[in-house]
Amino acid sequence: MATLVNGLISLCISLHFHMLTVSQYKKMETIEITNIVTGIFLIILGIVIKHGKMYILIAGYNTMPEKKKKNVDISGFASLMRNCFVLMGLMIIVGHYTLSYLGLIKLTDFLILISILIILPILIIKGRKYDKN
Repeated sequence: MATLVNGLISLCISLHFHMLTVSQYKKMETIEITNIVTGIFLIILGIVIKHGKMYILIAGYNTMPEKKKKNVDISGFASLMRNCFVLMGLMIIVGHYTLSYLGLIKLTDFLILISILIILPILIIKGRKYDKN
């Protein structure tokens, strides 16, 4: 999967640089780095929480008493978090290159905010079913 993602990112980068002028490049470089780093961070965070069993990174779960922890399907919730974080990361990375390709460079500034506003409510609403307290 990592090879596929690296291949897609390389393809997007090569397409992206062919479309930029010199003046756009300096502004895009900062936005691009921010979007790529944020997207990769979210993807890694989601994978670490689920597959690394780093449940202490889930807000509120670490401070819960043991009685309440027993009533939480933490594995199911961690899977939901992984899926949401990976989706947010991919939305940011792919969205950045898609919007840049379409010439909508100014909209790439809002990708992080847009991904949070779309995915976070899904995580909150669907996450309730894993807490039986």
